[in-house]
Amino acid sequence: MAESAVSFLVEQLAAWIRSESELLGGIRENAERIRNEMGLMRAFLKVADEKAEVDNLLKEWVKQVREVAYDVEDGMDQFMLRFAAGLLYQTNRVFDKILEEVKTETPENLESMNRAEMKEFVHKSLKYKSYIIVLDDVWKLNFWEAIRIIFPRLGSHGCIMITTRFHDIGRAAKVDTSGYLYEIQPLPMGVAKMLFYNMAFMGSSYFPNHLGEVADTILKICDGLPLAIVVIGRLLATKDNIEE
Repeated sequence: MAESAVSFLVEQLAAWIRSESELLGGIRENAERIRNEMGLMRAFLKVADEKAEVDNLLKEWVKQVREVAYDVEDGMDQFMLRFAAGLLYQTNRVFDKILEEVKTETPENLESMNRAEMKEFVHKSLKYKSYIIVLDDVWKLNFWEAIRIIFPRLGSHGCIMITTRFHDIGRAAKVDTSGYLYEIQPLPMGVAKMLFYNMAFMGSSYFPNHLGEVADTILKICDGLPLAIVVIGRLLATKDNIEE
């Protein structure tokens, strides 16, 4: 059944978006939009599958939707293979940018260096220098673990600032650098509710009383994080009933 294929894809997209937190900007938004569109198709196909046997045009349309679902799934797999390779490229770009900013003469063999050689070179270039380095919006703990070794622990007058949405990365960076951890406080419950209602009901601050328990459960999971509240609220705006 086409509805089953689309249902499987919707579940995969939801899990993918949750687990692959590196998805930024338009990439993440496009993935969520595909998931939402497939969710609407799934609802329609629940009815269409039953009527397809007596309507040839509808039968062909259902077949094409099933093929689109499979193509999207294949595209997800190909993207993740390319994205994994991109993480290595991203780390090397950070090394290059640091060298550029500290005005260190770039060696002729930089492009042929492996990661260990590049780390050692950047480490030596920073030692005994004064610098402030900002690593903005770090999403993966293994990225921090791969790059932290380049920062000198002794003889340096440098300062490193890391921003991240994840507690484990902040705690790890604090321990590794003997630094300070500043946690932005979550939204107060009243403000969080207003934001959630605004997203779920397209600009309205009203939320039906019979959905109050559902809203409280969702807001508890979101833990006062604005981004999570906005994403879930927009998703719920596409739903017609509490079961969905």
